Amino acid sequence: GVGGAGGGGGSDIVCNPTDLGTWAGNAINQPGDSCAGTSVYDNNAACTGYTSRGNEVVYQLTIPAATTLQVTYANDNGVDESLYVLSDCTNAQSCLAGSDSGSPEIAVIPSDPAQRTVYIVADNYLPGACDTFTLGINALTCSATNLGTWNGTPITEPGNSCTGTSLYNPGTGGCTTYNERGNEVLYQLTLPAAASVLITYTPTVKDVSLYVLTDCFDFGGATCVVGDDANGSGQAESVTLTNSGLAAQTYFIVADTYGSGNCDTFTLQIDPN
Repeated sequence: GVGGAGGGGGSDIVCNPTDLGTWAGNAINQPGDSCAGTSVYDNNAACTGYTSRGNEVVYQLTIPAATTLQVTYANDNGVDESLYVLSDCTNAQSCLAGSDSGSPEIAVIPSDPAQRTVYIVADNYLPGACDTFTLGINALTCSATNLGTWNGTPITEPGNSCTGTSLYNPGTGGCTTYNERGNEVLYQLTLPAAASVLITYTPTVKDVSLYVLTDCFDFGGATCVVGDDANGSGQAESVTLTNSGLAAQTYFIVADTYGSGNCDTFTLQIDPN
């Protein structure tokens, strides 16, 4: 859910998580009830942007090396959720990932070179708030629609980000210069060496952003090669994407939306440049 900023944090907490064991590749759907939980964690906006002063339930999960997981947390009765993942169960500021921008809340636990244990906190925004819920954990796969290898023929792709994800955000210091907290749809495109294309992303009514990554799992935009968020609601964004290398390169085009919870129908157009 969407909360308000501010508040205090928690550290040196007595840790008593429910142990989900070691991730073995099978999806986990864990029912819970935070009304029977505790109220000792508050991530103090460390990774969600908002405080989390309601009741929580904490889960322990050991994750094998080189494994990326997606966590989904949905309350049953509309209570405003807050989801975050900690590296230290006794320190609510040791955040690895988090979400407090919609419902359900979705967070991605990034892979690590070594096996590690993390602590998933199914929390709530308002003091005293609690609810029954379901916590889902799944292996993350690249959601990009594969457009194949560019052969010079224009591509027109109608889309709807309302059926997309809300995982990617290059941030204010990134290649669009804005936080992009709305829904997005990804497209995979391979450009031969020296190929160049013009990509145009035209929404129906919303304010959108367009950027291109070289890593499908780069949720923070570190591998962004080009991006645009110069125009307003209902106006197209466009970028020129050029492969200056000597070999073919695969790119991931992110048709994103500005503003938490926003989404829209759109057209993505790719033309020779």
